[in-house]
Amino acid sequence: MDGWPLLARWLAVAAVAVAVRLVDDLLDAPLDAGARTPNWTARLGAGAAAYALAALAAAAALDARAASACALAAYAAGMLREPRGRMPSGLRAWQETALAGALCLWAGGPALGTAALLSLLSVDLADDLADDPSPAVSYLGARWPRAAAWGFSAALAAAALGVEASLAAAVLAFGGGAVALRALAARRGRGKDG
Repeated sequence: MDGWPLLARWLAVAAVAVAVRLVDDLLDAPLDAGARTPNWTARLGAGAAAYALAALAAAAALDARAASACALAAYAAGMLREPRGRMPSGLRAWQETALAGALCLWAGGPALGTAALLSLLSVDLADDLADDPSPAVSYLGARWPRAAAWGFSAALAAAALGVEASLAAAVLAFGGGAVALRALAARRGRGKDG
C-alpha cells in the first residue's frame, strides 16, 4: 500500500486516536481531576463527546475498514483492565471485549482486525504503565512487574507489525505518541506541585 490509500489510512488512524483519547478522558475525568492528571475534557467539557463523534466520522470517511477495526479494538482493549468487572450493559468486561474483538475482526477482516487488536492492546498496556508508576501494574486481572509488562507490550507491537504493518505502524505511532505526551504532561504537572 502506498500513495493516497496509505496516507488516508494514517489520517484515519490519527482521527480514531483523537476520538479514543477524548472518550477515555471523558470517562476518566473525575479520576484525573483528583490525581491532577492532564485531561482534554477539562477544557472541552461535554463537547468532547461531539468532537469524538466528528473524529470518528472523519476517520470512517478516510478508511472505513481501518477506522472501524481500530475503534472496536480500542474498545476491546480498554475493557481488559479488569476482565471480571460488570459493565453498564450488564455484561462482564471480558464479554464486552470478546464481542468488540469479534466485531473488529469482522469489520477489518482477519489481517487488519488482528493488527488493530494487537497494536491497541500494546498501546493500552503502555498507557497503563505510563499512568501507574508503581513497581507492578494491573492488567488482564493480574499484577505484572513493570519489566514484564513492557516486554509484553513490545511483543504485542512486534506481532501487530508482522500481521499488517501499514495499520500497526500508524496505531503504534499515534497511540505511542499520545501515551508519551500524556506522560510528559503529567510529569510537568507533578513538577509544579513539588
